[in-house]
Amino acid sequence: MTKTKGAGVAICLAAVVLVVAALAHEAAALTFTCDGQTQLYLCAHSLPQLPMPPSVACCRALKMNQKCICEYLRDPVVKSLIPDLDDDIKACNLPTIICPL
Repeated sequence: MTKTKGAGVAICLAAVVLVVAALAHEAAALTFTCDGQTQLYLCAHSLPQLPMPPSVACCRALKMNQKCICEYLRDPVVKSLIPDLDDDIKACNLPTIICPL
């Protein structure tokens, strides 16, 4: 095989790998659901009457779920489990989120 043929095959193979990776990422994004009860369990304080700053794990979970924050803030179950969710969002230095009404 000549060098140019080998280079062409390598380029085609790289393109196929990129397309497959992009499709896999898109499929993963489509299967993600905003489930605050399972996604934010790390933010639930065992004793809500004792104010505590959010843990590193809680902040990480909030950052990973930023696109769901508005839904979580509206969910009465999540709000009952994590009554200080607004404060946790601020304490974790997440960007200000403006939720549509």
